[in-house]
Amino acid sequence: MSKSPDTACHMEFMQDFRIHIRHLDGSIEKVPFFSLPEELSNPAIFPSACMSCFDYLNSLADITVGYIGAELKPKQKRQWILVRTETGQKLLKLIEAELERFPESGKWECRSFVENTTKRIIESMKERDKEYSSKSRIPLWLGNLLAGALGMIGPKGVGFAHYSVDFHLIRHYYYLKFRHPERIEKLVPRHVRVILEEYGLPL
Repeated sequence: MSKSPDTACHMEFMQDFRIHIRHLDGSIEKVPFFSLPEELSNPAIFPSACMSCFDYLNSLADITVGYIGAELKPKQKRQWILVRTETGQKLLKLIEAELERFPESGKWECRSFVENTTKRIIESMKERDKEYSSKSRIPLWLGNLLAGALGMIGPKGVGFAHYSVDFHLIRHYYYLKFRHPERIEKLVPRHVRVILEEYGLPL
């Protein structure tokens, strides 16, 4: 995946539809999602605990900090902050003077983008015996074109957060449904079924 895997020290799936890989010298390598090796789309390579998690935003935390709902700006590391409790508000006040604030960006609506991925999600969870290639199906130049196009027309800011949360809830529901159905009643929160019904997806 990386041109220099021996120096890669951190990676993150980012809002520009690319993986950002940080290297030991501080440089950032960007690989579009579409050009990742096919084998990385195999659900079986991820820990079952991760694929069974429905708390994508750490909902029991007093405060959650992450990039998911922040606007992606060159040479900036903006974060999106969710304060849920009085304790969280007190924690935020401790560092408030050091923060630079920005208005929330993006539009909440992301339905069409979620719907465009649901069929692929469901099929990938059903395919337990499929063989995955270690090569990418899409060359980097084309992957970058696709990522650039989605970066312009796709969900941004809070819309990207909405898309990411719904995408993962749907993916993880069907992971359990087709691979560990005995765990559904114990692990799937009620609101997940409501979201599936909103998208017209089968339970």
